[in-house]
Amino acid sequence: MKLIFVVIISCFSHSFSVVRPKSLTMLVNSDYSGCIENPIYPNETIQILDCQKKYDSTSSFLNKFSTQCHTWKLSYDDILQIIQNREHEDVFDIHNHYNVLPCSYEGHILLKNQKYFFTINAGSFIILSRNKNDIYYICPNKKLKHLFVTGRFER
Repeated sequence: MKLIFVVIISCFSHSFSVVRPKSLTMLVNSDYSGCIENPIYPNETIQILDCQKKYDSTSSFLNKFSTQCHTWKLSYDDILQIIQNREHEDVFDIHNHYNVLPCSYEGHILLKNQKYFFTINAGSFIILSRNKNDIYYICPNKKLKHLFVTGRFER
């Protein structure tokens, strides 16, 4: 029998100075076929509703990245910057060029009055989900590279 443990740490713990939701201006296609990364309409916002740090005890990378995952921390502002600077990426490219690390931040955002689930993996990729549809993103902004444990690699 294999036991699976998932550790959850709330983003709203005492280690964060910001405990109220913040917003960012973003433009979103009305049918949500994807997000456009450059803000054009200043009245549209993204609001983080909740988030948690998670660890996957079944990951094959757990031993290799245990220390890095334990010390990897994202602030509220970091999460907003990552979401704001995302760029659409094909799921196959993510599979071939990014590590799926055993640590991530997950939660919900409000976008155009609709709720979306987000995952930010320490391996430098983001997933936005709504109605069982997943859209994959990367964060190619070199100024934000320090916010992840690993980045893109070539096979």
